[in-house]
Amino acid sequence: MSIEGCNVECFRLEGAIDDAALVEWARHIRRHYIRDDELREYSEFFEIGENEYLRENVIPDVPQIMAGDFAEIVISDLVQFVEGYEVPRYKQYGRSDKNSSEHGTDIIAFKMENPSNPSKFDELLAIEVKSRSSSTDLKGAISDAAKDSPKDRSRIAMTLAYYGKRSLDAGDILTSSELKRFMNASEHPFKEAFAIGAIAGIGNAERHLEGLSASGLYVAEGGTVFVIHRSHLMDLIREIYDRCIS
Repeated sequence: MSIEGCNVECFRLEGAIDDAALVEWARHIRRHYIRDDELREYSEFFEIGENEYLRENVIPDVPQIMAGDFAEIVISDLVQFVEGYEVPRYKQYGRSDKNSSEHGTDIIAFKMENPSNPSKFDELLAIEVKSRSSSTDLKGAISDAAKDSPKDRSRIAMTLAYYGKRSLDAGDILTSSELKRFMNASEHPFKEAFAIGAIAGIGNAERHLEGLSASGLYVAEGGTVFVIHRSHLMDLIREIYDRCIS
């Protein structure tokens, strides 16, 4: 669909989702917070079960944090597996406080041919994400994300440095080398792009966006908006997060 003045890519989470799919989805979500090997090591060190360790130390239980994390993860999945970008997954990883989200750009994504041979055609995409999982206020999610998106220009360097350190600590040499390519724009220029992402608890996104314009939503002219939606979306998020710790 389209909003006058910008491109909107809209995806609905369809129908009933069986328990096996929810379990796999929960595993995918949980691995954004802690790796399998770390979970085993930490639970053994503290002499508690893995589920108890996850419940007490890793998986958020504040609804606002759960919804925000879920939004960032599913928009990251969309951008990576549908749009073809690489998306580092370090925003939720290794938090000191399970209910405290890290500052910085919500999602960093990129496309490049070869990190050791920088090209001016390499692209870095920064995405500001807002969640309205418990409401139908898709318009508010989009406009709030659009208002915050300009802040990403000053936050990108901080986020790249943070992800670079996290990836090095995790032994993820590929990601750290890819991120490093974008840390010196003056010496190795690249294309910089910005987008916004929004999720909301509605069944029909088109009806909520009909007749709206980019300017009315504070979206930059020609900008891109990623939308994911489903009726009673927060109920689904709770089901998935319950399975993260069971």
